[in-house]
Amino acid sequence: MKRKSAVVVLVVIVAGWASYVAVAAGPNNRYIIFVDALGQPIGNATVKYFAVNEFGEEVPSGVVQLATDGTPKTPLPSGYRSKPVVLTHPDYGTGEVVRHYYGQQPNEIVYITPLVRRGSPEAARSIRGFVLNDANQPVPGVSMTCSNAKGPNRLTISAIRAVTVITDKHGWFQMYLPLNPRAVAYEMPPDCRYRVAVKPPRQSLLVPDVLDISNDEQATLVLVSDLPARTLIFEDANGPITEPEKLRGIHMWLRLPGSARNMYFEYGELKQARKLPLGVFEPWMSYKDHPYRFNTMQVTAESPRELHFVLRPETQESIVLTGEVVNGRTGQTVGDVFVIGADSTAQDLSAITGDQWDRIHELGSAPSLEDPALKPVRLIRPFFALARTDGNGRFEMTANTSQLRDFVIAFEKDYVCIPHYLNREELSKLRESATVDVGTLRLYPSATVLIRPLIEEPPVRIRAKWKIETDNSYGWSRNLNDDYRSARQFLTNHYLLPNQVNTMHIPAEVDVQIQLEVVTNLTWDLGQWEPLLTESINASQGQRIDLGRFEFTPKMALYVEVLDPNGKAVEGVAVENWTGPHDCRICLTGAEGIAEFLVARSQQGEFAVRCHDGHLSQTVAYQASGPADANRVYTLQLSEEMMQALFGNKTE
Repeated sequence: MKRKSAVVVLVVIVAGWASYVAVAAGPNNRYIIFVDALGQPIGNATVKYFAVNEFGEEVPSGVVQLATDGTPKTPLPSGYRSKPVVLTHPDYGTGEVVRHYYGQQPNEIVYITPLVRRGSPEAARSIRGFVLNDANQPVPGVSMTCSNAKGPNRLTISAIRAVTVITDKHGWFQMYLPLNPRAVAYEMPPDCRYRVAVKPPRQSLLVPDVLDISNDEQATLVLVSDLPARTLIFEDANGPITEPEKLRGIHMWLRLPGSARNMYFEYGELKQARKLPLGVFEPWMSYKDHPYRFNTMQVTAESPRELHFVLRPETQESIVLTGEVVNGRTGQTVGDVFVIGADSTAQDLSAITGDQWDRIHELGSAPSLEDPALKPVRLIRPFFALARTDGNGRFEMTANTSQLRDFVIAFEKDYVCIPHYLNREELSKLRESATVDVGTLRLYPSATVLIRPLIEEPPVRIRAKWKIETDNSYGWSRNLNDDYRSARQFLTNHYLLPNQVNTMHIPAEVDVQIQLEVVTNLTWDLGQWEPLLTESINASQGQRIDLGRFEFTPKMALYVEVLDPNGKAVEGVAVENWTGPHDCRICLTGAEGIAEFLVARSQQGEFAVRCHDGHLSQTVAYQASGPADANRVYTLQLSEEMMQALFGNKTE
């Protein structure tokens, strides 16, 4: 399998990522391969996978062996729910599979571990060492989880959800970071620090900890056992919670002394752990997609052995949401339109046909949630509560407190639906009154555009986002922009399927442009493709416009050379590429002092190096005007003051 190296480190934040092995190798399935942190296949390894039982605990489910090319010798089971699988190899160690992506071969799906071969040059840049107990004995089976890595200038260089390695029978561990979405790790510089959560196995009776580990040298970590074992009991109004569905949803933040140190546990880990550090325990339960809070507890050495966490009572089983709907352009109230409670992840309603709208409009003033006429809406934007405005545009909608989502949305044919964001903390304080007025929901006239995005390398998704041009002088369009921002852009982050015709709603009667961006590898935006911006569109309400085909082209490379005051290359500096006030990517310089960035063929921005507290920075502006600017090298020569701030010593 041919793979090319890459030197771009992308800062990508993902919430809630889960790795599931849900396919098997075969002629009609994806081709599975396991690789190390450098993207190289790990052959002849053992892969263990774990199912999740009804209590949220990991249960061993099976073992497969890998062939020399990193592919399973026997198919992995299809469709099971699992925690990340665990890979073991004598030359690499043991690590969990943390995420997957689509490879270069047809139907290839790649599973990645934060491991490199022992004795390799990369191993010398990994965090590594032994975990011992307070009797100086090695501790096998310790989970070492890293979710924060910083470079020499203490800027985050890898925004990762979590990567985990496990100590072997000698207590040895080794972890190589970062992993980027292309599965090719950048060569890590010296003096990198990783914030690692250390969780010993239950039978060890050792206390978990959070430690900063440097990749400069081998570490020896000593876990203590002198704290008393404790039992954690979670209760609701009926006493101790025993329902598996509820227990599975219990989570906890454990805030250790010092605000920057904290640990995260799921219920399965809490049940298995007998000793926990001292600190502030902040548990909550996610049940039926709603967060419920327990009491917070400060635990000291004198605290009782049995800790009871009581679920805060919900004073109301249901809550009434009231408000009004107005035409955002005219300000007049709108009667007989629908209002729903929904989440923030769905698409717009541009795919609903005229006949489907006719059946929706035939519904009465109090339609059922399960009415067949509303099925097209449910398929696009699932909802948990429903109401219809009266002749004065007022609505009253009852929602179960356990079902509250993020948004209340009014919708109607040929209107842009702006979600109204519900502040959960405010709602939790207002539940005693049982009624909350969400204020005014605005509907804006819309048109429908047809777009066909073309790209040669699926699987990808195309993210489409409309924006009103800044020279609009209409007063109501400013309200539209304000509503757009308050809804956190969820409405206009529309996803299109590549190489086929898609529909999308845009505001009518204003000048609008649509920006298209490629999102590859499920939720990862790799930034390898240039975004596209349509020409200005000003459509009338209800109009359908075919925008035609849009073909994506790859970005080009620009380089930044970072030198010290004497002209020598500086390794391990985090260089930032700012293309807007909130748009920044980071890349580390390699041994030759070079950082590489992929940019659009027509783009301007600024490369910057900052010290960790932000009080000092050095920048160089750039402007790419076409293919002739590809591979251009920009130089940042750091001052003595910057070198001192970054590395703590003067140049020689």
